[in-house]
Amino acid sequence: RFVAGRADCHGIESSVIMSPKVWEASGHVENFVDPLVECQNCEKRFRADKLVEEQGHPGETMSLEQLSNCLQSIKDQPCPCGKMDQSSWSEPKRFNLLFETSIGPVVSDKSKSYLRPETAQGAYINFKNVFSTMRQSLPFGIGQIGKSYRNEISPGNFIFRTREFDQMELQWFCEEDD
Repeated sequence: RFVAGRADCHGIESSVIMSPKVWEASGHVENFVDPLVECQNCEKRFRADKLVEEQGHPGETMSLEQLSNCLQSIKDQPCPCGKMDQSSWSEPKRFNLLFETSIGPVVSDKSKSYLRPETAQGAYINFKNVFSTMRQSLPFGIGQIGKSYRNEISPGNFIFRTREFDQMELQWFCEEDD
């Protein structure tokens, strides 16, 4: 009702599968990443930043090299899997959270696409359509409810690490001076 009950808001339903150009332009292909490490003893994967944050370090702001140095200092501690008395960490690497898929009968770089990790981009790429077809003037909002998908490193911790989830977003567009 928040969107449908207002003359200055419009609901849309954008595509779940979008061109890779959308995600490249928004920075998701390059920057929608988590640092991944693997315990070489149990072969389980973990987010490196969360492992070092548990030791009191500012993991989220650290480079891969800094994370690697921190992990070396905790390698004698038990692995978070709970099965190994000692952990042996691989080098941290960038793990992209976008779900990659292919469009068409042949899998190639030209057929590469992504499932949307958030609904906001749909509002941005459909702005011109909504603006012109709804004869709207600024300010106005574009709202959407829909599925989003993320390729998480360690899914299973209930709501925080799911791979498919529902999102509701409202993007508000206005003049720069407003």
